[in-house]
This record gives sequence, C-alpha cells and structure tokens, in this order.
Amino acid sequence: MIRSKLLVAALLMAAAPSQAADNPAVTAQIIGLAQAQIDATIAGKPMAERMAAASDDLTLFNGVWPVRLSGKSAVLATNTAGLQSGDVPLNTQIVDPVVQTYGDTAVLTYYAAQSVKRRDGKLDAMTNKITRVYVKQGGRWQNVHTHISSAS
Repeated sequence: MIRSKLLVAALLMAAAPSQAADNPAVTAQIIGLAQAQIDATIAGKPMAERMAAASDDLTLFNGVWPVRLSGKSAVLATNTAGLQSGDVPLNTQIVDPVVQTYGDTAVLTYYAAQSVKRRDGKLDAMTNKITRVYVKQGGRWQNVHTHISSAS
C-alpha cells in the first residue's frame, strides 16, 4: 500500500506542469517574427516571404477551413486568412501578446485586430484570437503550429 502511494506521488510530481520562463529576449524575438509575417502580408509580399519563419511541418487550424492544414506547402497553397479575392488587409495590430517559453519551445498568444478593405470598397474590422507555437531548430525559431479563431 505504501509502495503504491509512493508510486502515485512520484508520477504526479513527474507530470506536474513546467513553469514558463520569463525571457525578455525570446519574447521580443517571437513577437518580432509574428510582426514580420503581418508586415509582409500588409505589404503584399509573396506567401513564401510571409511564411519565412514557418517550419516545413507547420500545422494550422483556423475558422476558414474545417480541417487541419498540415505542411507548409499546404498552408502556402491555401487562402488561410479568410479574405476573399480582391480584399486588402490594411492594418493588423498585435494586442495583448503573451510569450511563454519552455526551453526551446515558445508559445505566443494574442488578439489580432485587423482592418480590411473589401473588394466592394467597404471597410471591415475583424478580431481574431491567435496562438502560435515556435520551436528553436538549428539556432532559429520556427513556427510549427498556428491556431486562429474569431474573437467575435
């Protein structure tokens, strides 16, 4: 009986969640990578440039596609922003970003407040909740998973 209680206690201690490290340098890098992707999108850069920090095995969930998109090539080939042909993103702000760092893994969560000029000329505002998971591979941070959902 005592042995089983010790085993359970040991398992619970081993399964305890790790605490996120507060690392201002990593926080700045991760937010900078997300901002660079946003800036490339606003500037109308090619999708490959927008996805420069994405891992080849990137996965994506969003409100546009009912399934997970798997692989950078699948994400590159797909309209993942929820914009129609002719819509132009005018501005996107990263609001209330939080970066949690666990060794070579960083999780960025934030709200994206976006202004879009629709193809009919109307202005539209969108707000999304976004989570991006980054892993440091080969000395650089790469986005391995993104989840986007509407905040409305």
